[in-house]
Amino acid sequence: MFYPKKQVYIKNRVFYDLNDMKIFQIDNEIEDIFYNLYYGKSIKNKNENYALIKNHYFKEKNDNKDELNNFNSKITNIQIKISNKCNMNCEYCFANKGNYNKKDVIMDNEVLDKIAEFVLNRKQVKKISFFGGEPLLDYKGIIRFVKKVNRKDILYSIVTNATILNDEIINLLKEFNIKLIVSIDGDEKTHDKYRRFKNGEKFLKLIDNNVEKLNDENIKISMIEAVYTKNSEKNFTKHELANILHEKYKVPIIGISDVISEDNNLIVSNDLKENDTEFVIEKIKNEEFFYISNSYNIISRLLERNKSNFFLWCWTKFNIY
Repeated sequence: MFYPKKQVYIKNRVFYDLNDMKIFQIDNEIEDIFYNLYYGKSIKNKNENYALIKNHYFKEKNDNKDELNNFNSKITNIQIKISNKCNMNCEYCFANKGNYNKKDVIMDNEVLDKIAEFVLNRKQVKKISFFGGEPLLDYKGIIRFVKKVNRKDILYSIVTNATILNDEIINLLKEFNIKLIVSIDGDEKTHDKYRRFKNGEKFLKLIDNNVEKLNDENIKISMIEAVYTKNSEKNFTKHELANILHEKYKVPIIGISDVISEDNNLIVSNDLKENDTEFVIEKIKNEEFFYISNSYNIISRLLERNKSNFFLWCWTKFNIY
């Protein structure tokens, strides 16, 4: 079920938070609490879980400028959704083909410049990620932003499908040492099953050609993100998929998450239980790669005591106050 006002999607006890692009594993109680709070229904048992969910997602807006300025002064990470459009037509896309059920637009220069000014006035900001849609549809906007900020102490990253590459993008990646996080679901048979261009054409070979060009320029992919579907499950386990991706692309980090969908033809059964802990330790000991699985516990995250990293999510029409 999608909760548009909170940008939250919940299905089969998986909680997808579109505000900071995180996935959590939850129980029925938390799902019921969120549902009732969202629709203003009465809740008899207002326990600790209720308080955590209410304070995190349903806290009343506070117009106190001092409080806002205090929050802004602590922000260290920023994710910029620079493009609200995509050149793909992935069948399982949680973002409705990249536009999140909104118009196909890219971030205009006025908004980009406001965010750049925000960063220039806050030296504590150390990480900035460009997201979409497909962010490289507006690579000129990214170039404009990083040159305006002109800070080499910021770690930049781009989450991309790696189908768009030219000399300007290559120069951008090299000059500002921008990390690439690429979406690849597996081998050609698996990847091209649900990920296609809008005209229906397959594109894994294009990605591989672009990766080869990047390697020739000594630009390495930092991470691969794969979506695990029922079709993937028929061909290999998640651990086998991680090994396949590492063997082919030699990336240091591989993340695999279950598809978020209401289509039973896509949803995985998860009948096979793999020991992620042993797998991660083995790969680290062998200096191969770091493996990230899809499930996190929402309550442990909300109870997290370390408040040193504050996160800001900027949409195509984001306003900086």
